[in-house]
Amino acid sequence: MNPLYLFLRIRYTLLKKVSPSVDEGFEHAYMQQPAYFTFGILTDMPPAIDLRMTLPRTDEVNALVSLLSEPQTRTVLLTGAAGTGKSTLAGLVFDQFQSHMHENLPEFRHYLWLRPGPRATWPDITSALLNALQGAGQTNALSFSQQASLQTLGALLSQPGQSALIVLDQCEELFDRAIEARTQDSPYTVGVGLSGAVRFLDLLQHQAGNSRFLLTCNRSPFGSDTRPPGVREYTVGGMTIVEGLHMLQQRNVQGLQQDLSTLWQHCAGHAYTLNIFSALKSLSGLSLHYLLNSPMYQTLWEGNIPLNLLEAAVSFLNPAQMALLRALCLFRDAPPLAGIMHVATGERAVLETDLPLFEQEMNALVLLGLVEEIKRYDGQDGYLLHPLLARYLLNHYLESEQKRSSGYLASSLGVANQPAEIKATMEARQAALAAGHTRVTDYYWRVAQQICPPFGQRNGPNDITPLLIMLEHLCLSRHWQTAYDQLCSLALDRDLLRWEIWHTLVRLYEMMLPPTGSLIRRDEGLVCSALAMIYSRMGEFEQSRTYYTSALAIQRDMRDIQSEAITLTNQGEFLRTLGDAELARQNFEQAFALFQPQDNPELACVLAHNMALLTQYQHDYQQSLRYFLQSLQLARQSQDQESEGLILTNLGLCLCEQQRYQDGLALLFPALQMRYARNDPRTASLISFLNKLEQRMGNAAFAALRQAAQTQGQQEQVLRGLIV
Repeated sequence: MNPLYLFLRIRYTLLKKVSPSVDEGFEHAYMQQPAYFTFGILTDMPPAIDLRMTLPRTDEVNALVSLLSEPQTRTVLLTGAAGTGKSTLAGLVFDQFQSHMHENLPEFRHYLWLRPGPRATWPDITSALLNALQGAGQTNALSFSQQASLQTLGALLSQPGQSALIVLDQCEELFDRAIEARTQDSPYTVGVGLSGAVRFLDLLQHQAGNSRFLLTCNRSPFGSDTRPPGVREYTVGGMTIVEGLHMLQQRNVQGLQQDLSTLWQHCAGHAYTLNIFSALKSLSGLSLHYLLNSPMYQTLWEGNIPLNLLEAAVSFLNPAQMALLRALCLFRDAPPLAGIMHVATGERAVLETDLPLFEQEMNALVLLGLVEEIKRYDGQDGYLLHPLLARYLLNHYLESEQKRSSGYLASSLGVANQPAEIKATMEARQAALAAGHTRVTDYYWRVAQQICPPFGQRNGPNDITPLLIMLEHLCLSRHWQTAYDQLCSLALDRDLLRWEIWHTLVRLYEMMLPPTGSLIRRDEGLVCSALAMIYSRMGEFEQSRTYYTSALAIQRDMRDIQSEAITLTNQGEFLRTLGDAELARQNFEQAFALFQPQDNPELACVLAHNMALLTQYQHDYQQSLRYFLQSLQLARQSQDQESEGLILTNLGLCLCEQQRYQDGLALLFPALQMRYARNDPRTASLISFLNKLEQRMGNAAFAALRQAAQTQGQQEQVLRGLIV
């Protein structure tokens, strides 16, 4: 489908609305996923705790257990600098409660652990929690508003006997994006995080009942000077010298007591820094005393010691290990080994002999503590880098390529045999990273070809996760236009809108726009128009207005009449939902004046449908029915059964609103069958309306009307009778 028509077809999904007198029985229903949408969630399992390699941290665990046990506490924030061991400590606390190791601890019905990834949004978190608490088969995913979803979540958590202990691990990026959105001046602000963060913070303070939240983040999202009710903060600092020496002993770092104490002092008791030193010692084979006292290594203990130790440890990696780490730092999820290998080997085909080598080296990296192994949502083993190591590798991407020994892996990541004379300028590093993201894109495209169903056969957003990751890495590889073209040609936008996974689509769109991205001017206008429409449906009206203004400015400057008509149509519907009927009418009339219906029957169909909803809202039923019939005729001429089913639904509801139940049901039952045939996820909302209507009328009366309505030819007879 021509991308121009993208936003025309989806309007039927988003504009379906009936008057208040009928809306009470017409509840929105959403496609239920087997679990939650996994695109933004790295794992739902706590870190594996090997007590042989993990400090028990008894005092800290007991302090946190005590805080979570206080009746007035709703949320505990586990804060501290990156690398202090917050996730491990949270895992120890989680295990205490889940295993019921001690008496007199609060008992919870549900124990939930979520670790959001860098692409997660608050609605992703809310959806995951709702699915976990309600169980498979319950009807709730993302609501039309974040607020409604959070209210549902709060109600579930407050139910007697349904309390939950919920850990949100490493969620600082969610809050940081919200702060950035609030402070940016660009019209293309990433707005998906701000209102969601505000509402979730309110939930953490007031609406959890007997449930408890434990969040790990670098700093309090409430600010350093705020002490909100129901929220307690516990700051994780450095290890004591006893704990530090115990940790070093667990990692086989042996030496004189004085040297061990000196090392602890140099590292300030920082858990990850001590871990990096143990990796350096193991990789180099050098003694603790030599690394502390040799003139060659004195620079390790000057300035930024964690960064110095990372750089030294990386310098001792063999080529295969270096290739694995450089590949892994490009991913924004926890990829399986196959994906890392695909990127690490570059243009060279993966050989059968590569697998045991890479498995061996990856296991070594895990044992060294440089890579974390987790269980992915699909049951495979996935791998993650600590944020400090990932940041180092990305910032020194070219240097790490130049340091690698020449060999069969020397041309990995799409940047073959970098000359030593190339300076690590910002432009060169960005080019190298873009080439690496291209390799990641290629991997996910191959995965998608194997497991992603084609459009029309997809059952939910998890069916297209590899394609969404592919689009993300296309943007990161600076191929924004290709990403947009693929989004449209693969109909991923239509699916995300149909399933109402709006925030993921917003994130992708906003990656393509300036200042981070770049599209041809016409497509930039279309994306702004789409974002305006989506934000309006999410209740983010200021964001919506901003994008409508940008879209119309671009389209009028380019004299892009067709696209301007689309934007005016969507903006008119936005104004209608705000109750501004007169301005909505003006928008629709302006759109009608820009084209001839025979030149663009699809847009004419949408406009007629919108005018039908507008005049129905104004109780001008005669005119509303004329517009409905006009849009229905255009849909049938285009053989657009999806639109036909939705128009028949709204037309039938309009008749029911006028208490013309037999005529309304004569249209609603055929519409239901049409939408069933197309696996429309909103079919459940129509069934809910019909069930409530039956309850209101009584079984016998409803059965009689149903029988009359389903008489052969009744639908067309009703439609002919509506023509004046």
